[in-house]
Amino acid sequence: MAYVRRAAAAALGALLLGGCFSLGAAQRRAQLEALLAEPGVPVVFDEHVGLAFVRVEDALTFSSGFEAGERLRAQFALPPPAPGFAEAFVAALREDPRFASSLLAPVELDAARDGLVARGAAPVFFASTGSWRLYYDLSLRRYRMSAWLNVQLTPAAAVAAGRGAMALPDRLWSGACTFRGPEQALPLERWLAGDGALLHEMLAEAQRRCGRRAAELLVAFLERGEEQRAFDVGDLPPAER
Repeated sequence: MAYVRRAAAAALGALLLGGCFSLGAAQRRAQLEALLAEPGVPVVFDEHVGLAFVRVEDALTFSSGFEAGERLRAQFALPPPAPGFAEAFVAALREDPRFASSLLAPVELDAARDGLVARGAAPVFFASTGSWRLYYDLSLRRYRMSAWLNVQLTPAAAVAAGRGAMALPDRLWSGACTFRGPEQALPLERWLAGDGALLHEMLAEAQRRCGRRAAELLVAFLERGEEQRAFDVGDLPPAER
């Protein structure tokens, strides 16, 4: 099963990451270095994402789980993953002396839209949530949280038009991370206890871990021209690799 997961992740990564860039790595690295030297570098994030929470009885009726997920979010005041992910990405980059003085600024998409339109083809960082789920294991009653988070460097106009997360050929760089936690699935009662404390804890861990992972990927690209070849193999817990 672990081998199948590795193969599937590698195939997905090759399809979505391979061939997405129209410029060579050296050219894209030069553009990225120039961007980081600007007085202010926008890190735009999109708050619009749903939590999929599918229970066994819902699965039997082919529910997507988004309606139940929205009720869960409202009940426990769960924030969207992307803002905290963008903040963690910026915080991790600022730990590197090269970026300590960079004016990296997380900003919400709707608030930044006019500025993005004016920026046009110039790139910005765009942080988004590909998926966010609370899902059960084979016991049908124990749950884990998963979050697929991505940050990429893409033209500002594409972000303003709602196309920031697409695999565009003019994208300069992309780094993705899949978080799954906790290591052992837990009964639903544990997730709901203490005003959803575990829900908040796992979301915060996903944001922190993936923000740092994306920053590491960016540094690896700048220093060595390394491209991410698959989305989540390196981010899975040891038991799932």
